[in-house]
Amino acid sequence: MDYSDIIDLPHPDPKYHPRMPIERRAHQLMPFASLPMYFEELDEVKRHTSSKIELEKDSQEQINRSLSMLVHNRDIEAQFTWFQRDSRKEGGSYINTTGSVKSIDTMKGTLTISDGTVIPIHNITDIEICESSFPYTNFADEAVADADEVYTRPEEF
Repeated sequence: MDYSDIIDLPHPDPKYHPRMPIERRAHQLMPFASLPMYFEELDEVKRHTSSKIELEKDSQEQINRSLSMLVHNRDIEAQFTWFQRDSRKEGGSYINTTGSVKSIDTMKGTLTISDGTVIPIHNITDIEICESSFPYTNFADEAVADADEVYTRPEEF
């Protein structure tokens, strides 16, 4: 076949409609996602969650003493380790949040810290007092001993 007679002719323009823009032509040739929900579900199955640790009596008492101290001395900073339930699957993750106690709601069983984070008290697994909050090193032990009442964590609702 010999195309030498038409090879140098200009490309014909359509008479009745405008040419399709290059961007739209590219979209026509793009692959489409035939199973988007399938891949989202696979990603969800791959995502790791942790199970909630049940604390021993000693750990619960230590958390109660620390909470009591923090409620009475609201300018002391602490790092709270707490369990946050996953909204999509069983389990959840452990989160570390640092701040001082802003308020405590005994009816709801929640603790609000200085950055506005609301923590369910029954999900707290550890409280570590920040040493930089104290004027001297043994203040933490004395503050716990000076607390009038020991705060008791409400049971899970």
